[in-house]
Amino acid sequence: MINSIGNYYPDISVTRVRSTYGFTDVDENKIANTKFTDKLSEDKFTKSNNSADELSSEEKKLVERLKRIEQQVIAHEQAHIAAGGGLVRGGASYSYQSGPDGKRYIVGGEVQIDASPLPDDPEGTISKMQQVRRAALAPSDPSPQDRAVANEASKNEMSARMELSRMQMEKFNSNLNITPEFVNAYA
Repeated sequence: MINSIGNYYPDISVTRVRSTYGFTDVDENKIANTKFTDKLSEDKFTKSNNSADELSSEEKKLVERLKRIEQQVIAHEQAHIAAGGGLVRGGASYSYQSGPDGKRYIVGGEVQIDASPLPDDPEGTISKMQQVRRAALAPSDPSPQDRAVANEASKNEMSARMELSRMQMEKFNSNLNITPEFVNAYA
């Protein structure tokens, strides 16, 4: 996700929505409040020294599921980073969830990207917003937040295109010595 909403896995409930890959990020301060609403009791998820042999079949399935989620989230964030290029600020940051085996698994992530328009540079802003949109939509399954970032980039690109058109019109009019009064007289 680039900066994110969703709960792709309904039996994993978390406290804050910021998603990538349709998973929900968890605020680092609220990880302790994260809970599984699976049929397994919560105390099974707080085990810290379980070996794989000590886990029930349901717990083993959950561990495998958490491993798959982790791989998908990492791939999702890497797609943002690869497409974002120089606009990416730092690497991906991840949210974790403890599994029944006591290990922490990545269940959400975020990539910070510079999506601010360039002041007094509509052409540069157009190019930058196109890259922001590509980065936001790079994963095969963009999250709702990813789509929102892409939409905002499109709006900023449109504004920059309008500004560029206005500047080009002013330049054209000044070359013809057309004043605003002249234009208004025939409007």
